[in-house]
This record gives sequence, structure tokens and C-alpha cells, in this order.
Amino acid sequence: TEKGMLVKKSLQKAFTMDMKAHCAAVVAVRWSPAGRGLCATASRDGTCILWQVPAAHPCAPSPAKPIAVHCLDGHLDALTDVVFDRVGGALATCSEDGTARVWDCDTGLVVHALPPLHRKVVNTAAFAPHGRTLTTASDDTTARVWDLQGDVEAAGECMHTLGWDSGAVNAVEYSPCGRLIIIATHLPNPTTMFYRLLVWSAVSGRICRWYDGHTAPIRAMAWAPRDPDECGGAENVMVSASQDGTIMMWDIAGEPVGPGKPTATLDRHRGRAIPRPGCIAPLFWGSIYAAAFSGGGRHYATGSQDGRVRVFRSEDWSTLHDWGGHEGVAVLQIEEAMAAVRLEWHQALQEGLDQEEFVRRMRDLRRRRADCLRPSRDAASQEPAAALLPPSSAASAGSAV
Repeated sequence: TEKGMLVKKSLQKAFTMDMKAHCAAVVAVRWSPAGRGLCATASRDGTCILWQVPAAHPCAPSPAKPIAVHCLDGHLDALTDVVFDRVGGALATCSEDGTARVWDCDTGLVVHALPPLHRKVVNTAAFAPHGRTLTTASDDTTARVWDLQGDVEAAGECMHTLGWDSGAVNAVEYSPCGRLIIIATHLPNPTTMFYRLLVWSAVSGRICRWYDGHTAPIRAMAWAPRDPDECGGAENVMVSASQDGTIMMWDIAGEPVGPGKPTATLDRHRGRAIPRPGCIAPLFWGSIYAAAFSGGGRHYATGSQDGRVRVFRSEDWSTLHDWGGHEGVAVLQIEEAMAAVRLEWHQALQEGLDQEEFVRRMRDLRRRRADCLRPSRDAASQEPAAALLPPSSAASAGSAV
């Protein structure tokens, strides 16, 4: 409608200032595999924005401003991740409200508002290579496989629930051929600790194999670049990076042959342990929080607790580069006001409000949550946490840990 077009134009005008449309922390950034300069950002303000980022021209006096093509608003709590399908035609958003949504990238409309079957935060999601299913990973100890095309269940319904009492699920990947689903779980109990990879059949939803080796949560996992037509055996190599400061290589197989062990382990940059009273999972100066292969697969880069970036040759895993520049991890202080907002949030859920009043209350609480997060983030950036600084940080600032 004409009114809708005017609203869209006014939103685009407001969002064209240096990509600062979000009113809370941005927690995920993804480039569309379709190219065309499309970039998606997910924020703790509960929205995902799809940006059109113009190409830079050498002769231009200044780069053109990015334009917000679509603002995807529908979740009732902070977002945790955003992922594209393989061709960039659809994206999925994950939220702390325990739900995920699938959106059309061309229209900005929701395709599937997946049922709220997860009982806790949805951490991330992954599309199958063929794009017909989506798997979500949650803190409720399960991953769920959703039928997006109605092949097995009704479109948008859950077709498999993947859970094996191994703790919260923080990462998920499909095998290149799409027949296997790999999830990373963690269960840091004093008596039973699991930090493992679980391999499932994407067709039947049955457990195939599990892999143990890490001693802290797995923060990143990726397939070593191979021929996409190969699946199974030694060619199906996955690389995982963990908070325990190690990188491990695994030969992933779908045959139910019991537990698997890493084929190789790299821990030369783990560094010394950081004391954390009351915490079960260990933390090291070389604890890895992010990792990725280069486009051609020849190099593997990691980002660590010590603020250093390391690049390895994937052929022999020798260290190619090791440099610093970041100041380590800042600890965000959660304001008391944030806890009050969350308490009111849960009270509103139990009051049985009508839909219009419920949506109004949720939007008001979302704005108040953003106001709570902003000062805590600013304070954290000005006051680095002393607990995470090395004993002689001034003297050893230029040295590698």
C-alpha cells in the first residue's frame, strides 16, 4: 500500500547512517552467499536487519552509505544468531525466546514462525545443503530438525528431536552431502563432564556416533574443505576448536561403531590456565572462541582469549602467522535493572494477556532491556576486568602468551 511504501522509505532513510540502526549489541554478522553485497546483522534488541552494502569505487570521494533493505522483527527476546541457506534465498534467526524463524530475503516476510518447542535459548541453526530442512541448537539439551517444505511433516513442523543427555547444544553443522548432522554439546557437571560431538542421521534422526576429546566447550567447528561429492571415511574431516585451547581433527563416519577419538590434536598455543573459582570448565590464555577456514581451505585462523589471532597451514598445521592487537576479552557487568526487566517479562507471560496487550508489553520491555544493556556495555569498554589480565600485563603486553 501507499502508506506501507512511505513507512518503508522512512525506515530506509533512518537506517542509512553508518549501519547504526540497532539499539543494542550486535551478536552476529553474516554475508549472503548470493553476493550482491547483502549482509545480515542480528542484535540483542530482538531484530535482524538485512543491509545492502554498496561496492567501494576507487574514484568516489567517500563510500556510499549502506541501506537497510529489510528489518526483520518478530522475536520477543534478544537474537543469538542469524544464518543463510546455501543460495542466500532465505535466512533463519535464533532467539533467547526459545524460537527460530525463517525469512524470505527478497521480501523480508516470515516464511516459517517455527513452533516454540525448545524450552530454553536457541543458540544457532543450520540449513541442510539442499535447503529443505533446518536444524536448531538449544540450551534445553536438544537439537530439532524442521521440515521446511512439507516432505515428511507439515511445512514448518518438527520432524526429529536430537537429544542424548549430553548437555546444552551450542553448535550444529550438516555434512557436505546432507546425510549427517553434527552437534556440539557441553555438560559441565562436577561428576559427569561431556564436551562432545554427536553425529546423527539427517534421514532417520537416530544417533550414529559420538566423539570425545575436548575438556571444555567447543566454540567452533567446520568441515575441512574437500570434494563436495565425497562423504564418509577419511575424506569427511571435521575440525573443532575449543575453550580448552586445543584444535582437534576428526574423521566423521555415519556407521554406528561406537565412540570416536580425534585423529590429531594441536595444543601448542594453549598457554597457562586462568584461575576461576567455582567454575568447572577450564579457561586458558589460549582458549579459542572463534575459528574459520580461508576460502580455498589452505589456511585456518583462530581467535583466542589472549587477544591473539593465529593462522595455520591446513596441510601440516604449522603456524604461519601469530599476531596481537586486541586487548583480550572484556567482562560485561549485568545491571540490576536488567534483572528487574526480565522478572517483569516472565510475569507478563503468566498473566494471560490478550494478544494486542501482550505485544505492546513485550515491545515496551524490549526497549527497556536495550536501555539497560547500553550503559553496562559502555562501562565494560571503559573498565577492563582485572581478573582476566595477566599478572604483569604492563611488562608482558608485547610478548606472546
